Amino acid sequence: MSMTQADMAGAPQPMPAGAPPEDMDMASGEPTADDAMMAMEDERMAQMEAIAAAAPQPEKPFNAALIQKLADEINGLMVMVDEDIAQIDFQPTEKKIDEPIPSEVFVPLVLTLTYVAQLGYEKYAMDPSELVNDSAVRKAMGLIKMMQKDKKLVEELKQPSGEPMPEEDMDDMPPEDMEVGEMPGDFDEEDEALMNEMGV
Repeated sequence: MSMTQADMAGAPQPMPAGAPPEDMDMASGEPTADDAMMAMEDERMAQMEAIAAAAPQPEKPFNAALIQKLADEINGLMVMVDEDIAQIDFQPTEKKIDEPIPSEVFVPLVLTLTYVAQLGYEKYAMDPSELVNDSAVRKAMGLIKMMQKDKKLVEELKQPSGEPMPEEDMDDMPPEDMEVGEMPGDFDEEDEALMNEMGV
């Protein structure tokens, strides 16, 4: 790894007489908490850039209005999870988009699909490489809509990363929602109707 300015700032320096013990970590050249945070942020940005770069080329120009609706649906899910979360700000300037889905929409979509899949909800799985036409965009919209009405999933998304949903919350959940969680690969009649409406 190449040296950064933060690393250089943490290089050993002469200890002034009577320096307090808290200055020891800087004198020893060990990474500080700020260095660690900067490294994590750099890694996060690199991951997001890699996701954006993986957006597939469309078979033909996308309908910009559909991309806008997809962004709105993702925003809707985000607000259900965290009212203070930053919203996707996508404002198309043309009716057609003859390039990959814009990163400000594609990256949050992929992160959402990936995280939900890691939670075990296979019925919401979708390969981002499929997003090459309007039909695939409609499919993604349908999946996000179904996530919004999956109460168990929304509650899990509200939990800090890596922490399971408290058992008392599981106990308070209606039986029909528990069934959805137990069989993540199954669609109910309402889900199927929604997917049909989306043209999937």
